Parts: sequence; C-alpha cells; structure tokens
Amino acid sequence: MSTPTDDVLLPFHQSRHVRHAYLSRTRTLLAALASTEDATLLTLPTLEKKDERRPTSTHVIRPLSAKEHSTLLDPQGCNCRLSSEKVNIKVMYRVAGNGEGPKMSKWDISSSLKAQIRNNTFGGNVLLGVVLDGPDAVKDSVPSKLSNLVGVTDNGLIQNSILEPGCA
Repeated sequence: MSTPTDDVLLPFHQSRHVRHAYLSRTRTLLAALASTEDATLLTLPTLEKKDERRPTSTHVIRPLSAKEHSTLLDPQGCNCRLSSEKVNIKVMYRVAGNGEGPKMSKWDISSSLKAQIRNNTFGGNVLLGVVLDGPDAVKDSVPSKLSNLVGVTDNGLIQNSILEPGCA
C-alpha cells in the first residue's frame, strides 16, 4: 500500500531513473567513440520514444569509410569541414536486430550522409548519427512539421559531441 509521501515522490524517482538511463547510455556511446575497433555493435535501451515498439535497438558505430569521408567534405556532397587534421568522426546508425548487424556495418551510407548532413565544421571526437531507409526513415519529402526534420545542418563548430540518429 502506498503512502501519500510515496505518491508525492514518485515523479522524482521516475525522473531519477530516466536521468540514470541517459547517463548509462552516454557512457556506453563515449566508450564506443574512443574505441579503436573497426566497427562496434551496441544494443541500447530505447529511451522516451512513444511510438517505438522495441525496448532495445542495435546500432553500428564505426569510422567513416574513405568514400563517406570524401562525401562529407565534398562541396557538392555535404560541404563540411574539419577544424584540424586530428578530428575523429564515427557514424552511428540503427540496424536490424536479426543478426544482420555485422553485414550492415559494411554498408556505404554516403547517400544518407548527403541527405542529412550539410555545411558543418567538425572538431575533436564526434559521433554522427544517421537514419537509414526503412522504419526509421522520415517518409515525407517535405516534413509536415518541425519534429519530422532529421539531420544536422549549418553549424559553425560541432566538437566533442554525440549526435544520435534522428537528431535535428
């Protein structure tokens, strides 16, 4: 049986739980960003997405391929810049949870980068989330509302950051 005190404190306990889940997720992502492995598969809990049916999602975190790096810096592609030679950019995208992760970690995502990343300068260590085609993709060619916009555009400097897939 709950007491009036328990009912009053419940929102604070729930908020604490959510904050700890975000901290844990961030620690995991920072460790993957610092990793020297070619590709890392992570299963992360899904946080605060009301339309999400899955409690967890599998993500690939890996360095950019040479073609993806060229697309990112190409003025006809993403038109991005690096603040120095020592910039470490890794990409993160959600993959099928049916064991296809290792195969999907080798996919070329240049076209998704070109569609979602534009006119940014990167510095330090950056984890750049990209939404691929499929259930995660935004279906509207012109988003009907601001919350449907996906991508990272027109930033003077993105440095030492984690930008998860679907961020805007």
